[in-house]
Amino acid sequence: MGAKLTSRILFQPPEVASYSQIYPREVEYFRTKSNIRVPFYFVESDTPSQVYVLYAHGNATDMGHSYEFICNLSQKLSVNVMHFEYYGYGILKNNSKPSEEGVYETILGAYTYLTETLRIDPRTIILMGTSMGTGAVIYLASTLAVNNVDVGGLILESPFESVVRCLSRNWFGRYIDMFPSRFRIKNVRCPILILHGTRDKVVPIKHGKEMLKLARCKVSPHWVDGAGHNNLRRKMGINKYNEVLKKFIIELYRDVNSPSLQSNNPLQVY
Repeated sequence: MGAKLTSRILFQPPEVASYSQIYPREVEYFRTKSNIRVPFYFVESDTPSQVYVLYAHGNATDMGHSYEFICNLSQKLSVNVMHFEYYGYGILKNNSKPSEEGVYETILGAYTYLTETLRIDPRTIILMGTSMGTGAVIYLASTLAVNNVDVGGLILESPFESVVRCLSRNWFGRYIDMFPSRFRIKNVRCPILILHGTRDKVVPIKHGKEMLKLARCKVSPHWVDGAGHNNLRRKMGINKYNEVLKKFIIELYRDVNSPSLQSNNPLQVY
């Protein structure tokens, strides 16, 4: 009962999808382990790039709302971007229900598509999530690290320690918790960038600062003065936002030791 209540509070998909199978562009599909067809956008960089960003959106939004954003990422950062949908969101709203396990299953399906169908090297994949999406990408990064697989990096925009810690500080609530990122972040081995607004009232900045303390790998924090939960990019300004992400990505691939990523096949990141 408690877990169902937490789930109902958390998952707030838009009533009407902001996109269709053909608008603003034709969607592509991959299949999850449950054999559900999940839509995604794949935006290729205008210039050749071996860097891939797997993006997980936040709550109360869907894949279509982020389309212009991922196009900006691809164009300004010279990266390829894959952006997928969750069960119960967007054009999946009528044939599936949102759930924590569903979020995990969809991001695993997206990652599998990149690494097995497209045969992308995990080290060239950067996992990026916003708000609820940080729970998805931290789960994936942690799961992969436990299995001795490293991705290139992790970008967390307005991350939370766990769902219940956003809603309550009582111990009972933790038995019905969801997205326990505070425990999983300790497993992550790749470099992390954290962005968080100082006036975020949905996920207070103390969550971002706690994740910084808990991480055991290199973390680059960027606290955005005066930014709330939904206006972080606007408060920073898109040029500054792009600059922070670009610097992080360049640092990730400044020293590449893998033969497959060296001079005869260089990473193009800017």
